[in-house]
Amino acid sequence: MCGAPLHPEGDKAVCKYCGMVHLFRAEAPAPSGYELARQGIEYHQSEDYNRSIQAFEEAIQKGITRYPLTDIYTIMGHNYMEMGLQEKAQPWYRKSLELDGRYYKAWVGLGISYRKQGDQAEAERCYLAALELAPNYAELHASLGALYIFQGKSEQAVRALEKAVQLDSSVAIAHGNLSLAYAMT
Repeated sequence: MCGAPLHPEGDKAVCKYCGMVHLFRAEAPAPSGYELARQGIEYHQSEDYNRSIQAFEEAIQKGITRYPLTDIYTIMGHNYMEMGLQEKAQPWYRKSLELDGRYYKAWVGLGISYRKQGDQAEAERCYLAALELAPNYAELHASLGALYIFQGKSEQAVRALEKAVQLDSSVAIAHGNLSLAYAMT
């Protein structure tokens, strides 16, 4: 190759000075926001939270059109929570709620993050906001019941945990906590 600029023709290039044909491998295009978001979801599901965060941050920068940002922001919050970084999780849940204040999954995540930080009053406020939006979400009732146990509110815990079991008997933690709540009363 003489070093002159090449002019691509399919998977080869022709030198405009010497006329030689050179094969080349085109670089793969950079992933789209959609592809990065999909990767972020896959990384989250495989519990690779750091890579999930990186993929989502790139996806957000590129622009995401196929996934609701409420979901992406909420999963970002979950990633940070799984890493034990509640203070980094909370802004993501709030961003989700800024887009849609009725997105109960963000309310639940925010509530869990406050509970893990020891702010039981704020956790309860978030759980109750979520409960207004998703009254049949069994795991939410189970989380609220667990919070009431921590607060020493045994009767409220029993009601919340019985509701969780009634809605979905497969939520194992609700059964265990219900036994504890019964013992408290």
